[in-house]
Formats: sequence, structure tokens, C-alpha cells
Amino acid sequence: MEALKNHYSEAYISNIAQVFSQIQPLDQAHFVAGVMSDKWEDLELMDRMRRISTLLYSTLNVSFPHAATIICEASKSLPGGYLACYLPHLVATHGLAHWDEAMSCLEVLTAHSTAEFAIRPFLHQDFERGIEQMKDWSKHPNQHVRRLSSEGARPFLPWGKQVPALKEHLYLNLEILDTLHRDTSEYVRKSVSNHLNDISKINAELAFTTGERWIQNPATHRTVKHGLRTLLKAAHPGSLRLFGYDELTHLELLAFKADKDQIKIGDPLNLALVFQLRDAAKLRIEYLVHYQKKNGNTSSKVFQWSEKTFPKGQHQIQKQQHFQDLSTRKHYPGTHRMEVRVNGEILGSLDVELIKGVSVTQLMKSCVND
Repeated sequence: MEALKNHYSEAYISNIAQVFSQIQPLDQAHFVAGVMSDKWEDLELMDRMRRISTLLYSTLNVSFPHAATIICEASKSLPGGYLACYLPHLVATHGLAHWDEAMSCLEVLTAHSTAEFAIRPFLHQDFERGIEQMKDWSKHPNQHVRRLSSEGARPFLPWGKQVPALKEHLYLNLEILDTLHRDTSEYVRKSVSNHLNDISKINAELAFTTGERWIQNPATHRTVKHGLRTLLKAAHPGSLRLFGYDELTHLELLAFKADKDQIKIGDPLNLALVFQLRDAAKLRIEYLVHYQKKNGNTSSKVFQWSEKTFPKGQHQIQKQQHFQDLSTRKHYPGTHRMEVRVNGEILGSLDVELIKGVSVTQLMKSCVND
């Protein structure tokens, strides 16, 4: 797949110049040459985006309020999506001294690309004013603007500028989310879930009581469950009860086993769980892997196994766990403890020894390549 940064081609940049020149006279050749010069090929996505917005503003050579009007008009004829974030970035960089014009411009641009990153410097500059703007946007008729009011105010917005006040005044965040948690747009509700999940990492009980309040309406069940996913993974007792995962009074563990007690890094491990239920029960079945780290310590990760209502009787479920090195995880030799957890309760454990060597998976890949 072609790198996203390469979509900023010379043709793409030339189109930007052409569209803007139809609204405001500018030197198209100068703009394109300036963007594409000075080791353009070495620049990564965000650096390319910054250069485009910087040179576009300087080439327009007008005041920001005038530039904001031109940008909004030009956006109607320009390609949208994430690549178009150079426009909100321009607003965030040059519009801080022109609040009203900047807010009006971001309101337009968020539907064209997204303004969740561009709003952060404004929240950092004047938090109270920014939050009031977000509250107003939460009632906007356009779903993209309503989503901006939630997504832009997330305490832990991925790749977004940190705004400490968003973590310190969570009740203000909730004023926005209370307006949006039953929004007609799934696009908006998903942002609400992610925002609530952010809150759960700062104040678990506040997130839980909020979810408990929202879930009184059945239509919000999915929004709340996704919003409390970190608490569910952490076996937060209230969150488990909220979704019907009660104490295990009718379950007997018969076996938790693996097909090997020693495997090579890169090989899969087959797990099996056997249990008996005296009555039907809603179960959230997970397993934890305590990975060996390079320094000798361990770090655990929770994996979902099964989540449904099981009928009375004996059940056997299986799962394959892979121990291949990934860009996000490197495996190290040593004992890896694995635990099975049902409705928040650890019921059994086993150990598997991870060793170095040529794995079956590597051999198969080698045979295919040969």
C-alpha cells in the first residue's frame, strides 16, 4: 500500500494552487515550487502538511480573517478527507488571535476533513471559551460538527496536542457527552464512547456512574459498553455487574490446558477450556498472558475468548494464541504464565516456556518462498 504522504503529489499541490487562484490571485508556480523544494521527498506526512499550510498562508498574503473566508470557499472545490487537514492546521497555526473567524472556519472545515486536532491549541489558549464553543457545537445540526465537540475535547486524543485542563475538569466534558450520548449518528456516538473510555482512565468511578446513568435507556447500551471497555478489561466489579456478568455460583472449572508446555518464538499455542454449568449463565471469558520482558519483568495483556450466554451443561471452547513478533510486541524467551478469567474471576492458570529457535511458521514461510 502506498504511503499516505505520497498522495501529496505535484498534481495534488498544483490543484490546491489552481483552486485558490480562482478565488484569490496568487503565484501558482511559486507556491508549487516552494512546497516541492528543499528535500520534499524526505519529509514525512505531518511535515508535508505543515509546509503546505505555511506556504499557502504566506502565498495568499492576506489577513487571517480574509484568509479564513477564502479557505472556506476553496474547500468546496478541494479533495477532502485526512489529507485536507492542512487547512485546519493553517487555522490552528495562524488563527489564534482571531477566535471568532477561526471557529467559524473550523466549523466548515471539520465536515470537509476534520478539525479535532486544530481545536486543541484554542482549548489550550482559552479553555473556558473553548469548552463553551464545544457545548454549542454539541447541539449543531451537522453530525461532523457535533462529533468535533466530543472528539476535540477528548482527554487523550491520539496524536492530538495535550490540554491538561481537559483532564482536570471532567465534569465539563460530561456536559458535552450528556448532550450527545443518544445522538442519532453512530459516527457521533462512537466518539462519545471513546471519550468516556478516556475518562475511565482518569476517574474510573466517574466513568462508571456515567455509564450506569446512561444505560437506563436501552438505546445507549452499545455506546456505554464500548465506553467502559477499559474498565471491563480491568475486571471492574461495577462494570461487570452493569452488563450482567454476575458472580460464578453455577460454574465448575474442569480443565484449562494447552497442547504444549514449550514452544518456539513464532509458533502458535492451542488452548482449551472445559467447564460445567449447573444453570444457564452469561459469561465473559478472557485469558491473560504475562509476557516476559527484556529486563526480566513481566507485562500482562488481556485477550477476549468468548462472551455470550451459555446453556446449562458441559462446555469446551478452544483458542489459538500466537507468539509471533510484531511491530508492537517483541517476544523474549522464558516462562509465560497464562490465566483464564471468567466474569472477572481468575479460575485457572498454566505456564508455557517460550524458547528461541526456528519456528514451524518460519519453516513454512521458507518452504513457500523456495
